[in-house]
Amino acid sequence: MTYHISHSESFFRPASNKSFVVCKLSLRDPSSELLTQEILLLRDCIALSRKQWGFEILAAAILPSQLQMLAVFDTGEFGIKQAMAIVQKTFEEHSSHEGPPLWDGPADVSTLDPSAVPLRSAFIEAAPVRAGLVARPKDWRFSTAYRKEQGPDQTDMNTAYAAKAAAFQVLERQ
Repeated sequence: MTYHISHSESFFRPASNKSFVVCKLSLRDPSSELLTQEILLLRDCIALSRKQWGFEILAAAILPSQLQMLAVFDTGEFGIKQAMAIVQKTFEEHSSHEGPPLWDGPADVSTLDPSAVPLRSAFIEAAPVRAGLVARPKDWRFSTAYRKEQGPDQTDMNTAYAAKAAAFQVLERQ
């Protein structure tokens, strides 16, 4: 059976409520390398937040003391700050960090016009170059530029975790 929607019925369908969002999380200590040292934990924290809030990451660069990300939220602007707070809280609770608060305040969040997405993606992926960490964005292994360069087999966030888990199991047997 085929259903046809008249123009008047399509008027009542909810409009897309997607928001393109730029998020920046910074550690209080800019000389810290904790985010890259504990990359697997950070990725798990992001995955937990993604599962709860259902956002898609379009571009990201994880620097030693800063996470820069461009994401699209299906919920509009609702939940963006809560999603980033989950990342911050979970990472702080489970990381090796001890002492004063880890983060330099809540996430810096701003919405982005869809027409600016390609330019902002390139800007975020170039963050490691601007920081003097690599010569080309695709050389920084903690970025979407690197994952795109490596191909579809490397885009699974669990690849590194699976390798680490396998290595841990080998050590346990010894």
